[in-house]
Amino acid sequence: MTTTKHASRATKRLVDRFAVLLAAFFIYSSAAAQINADTASVFRTMAQKMTTFSRAFPAEKVYLHLDNTGYFRGETIWYKAYVVSNGDTWPLDISRVLYVELISPTGEVLQTHKHQIVDDMADGFMELKDFIGTGYFEIRAYTRYMLNWGEAAPFSRIIPIFAEPKTEGDYSRMVIDETPYRKRLPDLRSDKTSAGYTATHNNISVGFFPEGGRLIQGLRTRVAFEITDDGRPLDTEISISDGRQVKTLREGRGVIDYVPSAEPATIQITDDRGRHHRFLLPKAETSGCTMNVEATREDSITITICRTEDYTAALMLALMHDGRPIRFQVVPSTKEYTLTLDRRQALREGVNGISLIDTHGNIVAERLVFLTPSQMMDSIGISSATDSARQLLTVTTRPRTRLSLAVRSADNDAGAAPHDVATYLLMASDLRGYIHRPDYYFEADDEEHRRAADLLMMVQGWRVYDAHLMTGRRELSRGQIIEDQLFIYGKVTTARKQEIMAGVELQAVVYNKGGHCFSGVTTTDDEGNYAFQLPTLYGDMRLILSVTPKNGKRAKNCHISINRHFQPASRRVAATEQQPAADMAPNLTLPRLTDAVEIVPNDDLPLLDNAHHLQEVKVKGKRPFERAREGWESENEGAYYASMRYDCDAATEEYADKGMDAPSLMSWLASKNPFFGGDEDGDDMNIDNADAETPVEPTTDAVQSVALVANDAESMADGTQPTLPDDPVITTSTDGPRYKNRPIVWILDNQLYGITGTTSTMKAEDMTLIGHQSIGIMPDYIDEAKAIYISEDDATWKRYVLSDRLSARRPVTIHVYSHHVFAKKVKGQRATWYKGYDEPATYTMPGHVQLPSQIDHRRTLYWNPNIITDDEGRATVEFYLQQGTHEMIIECEGMTEDGCPAVLSILPPLS
Repeated sequence: MTTTKHASRATKRLVDRFAVLLAAFFIYSSAAAQINADTASVFRTMAQKMTTFSRAFPAEKVYLHLDNTGYFRGETIWYKAYVVSNGDTWPLDISRVLYVELISPTGEVLQTHKHQIVDDMADGFMELKDFIGTGYFEIRAYTRYMLNWGEAAPFSRIIPIFAEPKTEGDYSRMVIDETPYRKRLPDLRSDKTSAGYTATHNNISVGFFPEGGRLIQGLRTRVAFEITDDGRPLDTEISISDGRQVKTLREGRGVIDYVPSAEPATIQITDDRGRHHRFLLPKAETSGCTMNVEATREDSITITICRTEDYTAALMLALMHDGRPIRFQVVPSTKEYTLTLDRRQALREGVNGISLIDTHGNIVAERLVFLTPSQMMDSIGISSATDSARQLLTVTTRPRTRLSLAVRSADNDAGAAPHDVATYLLMASDLRGYIHRPDYYFEADDEEHRRAADLLMMVQGWRVYDAHLMTGRRELSRGQIIEDQLFIYGKVTTARKQEIMAGVELQAVVYNKGGHCFSGVTTTDDEGNYAFQLPTLYGDMRLILSVTPKNGKRAKNCHISINRHFQPASRRVAATEQQPAADMAPNLTLPRLTDAVEIVPNDDLPLLDNAHHLQEVKVKGKRPFERAREGWESENEGAYYASMRYDCDAATEEYADKGMDAPSLMSWLASKNPFFGGDEDGDDMNIDNADAETPVEPTTDAVQSVALVANDAESMADGTQPTLPDDPVITTSTDGPRYKNRPIVWILDNQLYGITGTTSTMKAEDMTLIGHQSIGIMPDYIDEAKAIYISEDDATWKRYVLSDRLSARRPVTIHVYSHHVFAKKVKGQRATWYKGYDEPATYTMPGHVQLPSQIDHRRTLYWNPNIITDDEGRATVEFYLQQGTHEMIIECEGMTEDGCPAVLSILPPLS
């Protein structure tokens, strides 16, 4: 890294700070003769709002560096988080709490981890032991403040999780269990469509993306298109109704030069099987303007704006980068206007946004352009040396750069990861959807790569910021707070009528099994809101919130809600990714834009000024947390073959946090999973015609009404094992719940409870019981259950009962784990759990200095998330190799002291 390069980057940052002021002076002085004073004043105010907004509300981005590209069940995911913002300096220290989640292929959140952000970084791990299923899972990361910019703002990456090796250490078979149609799972992922116009014929889909966003009759426009076959890119040639032929350029994308008329043109696509598919282009509007951007030339960028005769609205062009305006330009009301700019001077490296805005703040046209980074990236060099089993690596880059380093065996690698900190922060974080091989667009700044990148911008353009948000036409989406430390806050209402309880004194006590305890008292405001500010806490803490009685009166029966459920919806996953290789009180919300926008100091953003600080108190005794039943009621038994898990405890807390009563178990399951009560597709109906019945929706007490007739409690008083009566009967009922129109074998706390959904009466000659028969009581409501596991594997139910007649109907097994003891509910009190930060952990390696050395089956040979180069830009690490290791794959990336991504400049693997 040369001094000249460092100085050039610093100069560019200074230029960015004053670019808006210089540009504003230029456009208003030159446009005075073209627009009236009132219009100029409107645009001047709008430009000031956008500039002020970008400074008052800088956006955050999170990037995760993972230690591997794929994992096996039983392994551990290690990760490093880099949190950056679009401020003038880095780090900016906005948020201090980071959430990292693991999401199942169906969209269910399986794990949530909470980390303290220190110097805009955090690191942690996820264990995949006792893990449900295999497949393509999503790992995402976000701060609460990020969610103000929509559900597309969090970092997201799809990773494969394979079945555990049949022989320990043998990773040669990377197996993902196939899910047959009969075992399909409910899809909980968001079904929001992408921008643009999309049409589908059979398995072929084509998306049309007019440049600028609109088609206007008579005005020449470029229309980008993207063709997929069953979700995967299809490179082919299309035929247009005017006789032209157009080929795709890259990954099923191409562009059409098009002059719309009253009747849309038709295109024809021929797939790989020779079948023809016809599609209509979107219908064009009769009046308006278009914006054409030529950004593929080496030295310049040209913006051409064309209007229809009747469209004379005053317009302003705004050029933005990373949420900050860098240029404003008034557009004269001529039929055609062309603006040519120096490409490297006008644009900033990475993704730039161009918006055309009218005097009302409406976006008339917009699109993204990309400038290949050259200065806003730093390279990392690696040199290696081997001393027997010990490996030494020397990292070289700029001084005081913070890095994370992963080294893994090339023999067991799941495929090279195309993403790194540079491709994500400078491209992927500003675009919609999955980008296949983003590193391609960073390879070179030649015409081929510029055209491919420009086409990508037209097809997958998405904005963290847009002009509607910055000018006040649209408010921040959810009003999520900045969490600069841990908080507990919510609202107190009456239990029945949900009326606000203002001026109520509320006490909070937080403690853990180690004896650490904090407490404090606060008073609800006029809207019933309360807030407590917590010290740095780790692990799960017991939380008790209590309304303090007044004047000797008993506390009222009330709901004490907690505002802690803000997870974004699970996004729709592209087929190409699945391949190898709230209501809140005004003083709790972020300030909203008004006509007179003011810069709000960051110190005022996080939460309540009068949030009470919890004080530590002494605890004389320690409460034992051991549970005697854990040994024989372990959830591992239900999880072993299960494909789905429902956390009843978490769901119960969510209902209570929202001031709602817990629903019945069956109504909750039916709302979570549409397969209860029957299969809409009907593929599993009439398996056994003799017993076939019309599926019936489950009732609240359906499980209880069809319970297994078991030995009563008195027969167990002597402690003997349960035995089957001489003529046992399993009673079923037509109103018992089914799953995909198949019977359900219910297992309560690892013991057979009953069978529902089968329409016949089974006697002893039809079945043989295995193991124990439950004498427990099936939970009626979800707060009486801990967790539920669903398995469609035949090996599951056959562990408890054998029956040829039942086997023909392919039953589903549901394990229910219940609470045997319930804490007495106290009026005016809420007892729950509070999750502190995850405990810090360090990656460890087997001891190779011991004789004999430990057996080493690691695929990740070394992981270090916290490397900092010295004043000379160097850092040295050492680790031990596995026996027989021939090649290593090294991934090293990080952030320089002034916030530039740093990536490895050599191609792995290394010998």
